[in-house]
Amino acid sequence: MRAIVIVGGGAAGLQLATRLARRLGKRGHAEIVLVDRSPTHLWKPLLHEVAAGRLEPVVHHTPFALQAARHGFRYVQGNLRAVDRINRTISVAPIGTGHGEDGQIQSIGYDKLVLAVGGVTQYFGVPGAREHALTLDSVSCAEQVRDRVFTALRRSRRPMPSRTRPRERSA
Repeated sequence: MRAIVIVGGGAAGLQLATRLARRLGKRGHAEIVLVDRSPTHLWKPLLHEVAAGRLEPVVHHTPFALQAARHGFRYVQGNLRAVDRINRTISVAPIGTGHGEDGQIQSIGYDKLVLAVGGVTQYFGVPGAREHALTLDSVSCAEQVRDRVFTALRRSRRPMPSRTRPRERSA
């Protein structure tokens, strides 16, 4: 059986894994494997809602393991470490403890490999942009934006230190 490995569970990678699993995996024509470092997916266009505090990611995320079970692909949580094009394998490092085989790097063979790792904010060499910009590249970035905005709002609501008013002159 052919193995199709997809690295990256963003909108493109997750949709591809789901469709290929329905068309090829359930019929036994191919094993579909999705590799991602996160246990869940949140559609990136919703990140501004997380940053605004209007959406809780835990309610609107899609767990990769559940999606895999429903649609017939295999999900591996880990970080891509290497691609061996000659032997047609990828090396995946586990995330934290309890993933992978005793914390060892896992080798996954493939016949077809799709790298759908997505993109991140580009700063185009603008001095200070990386250090001071707020980005929306992931759920954790959106939560950081939300926390910074809410902290600033709380600070702005604090009473101003009392200033002594000048005495009013009597006429």
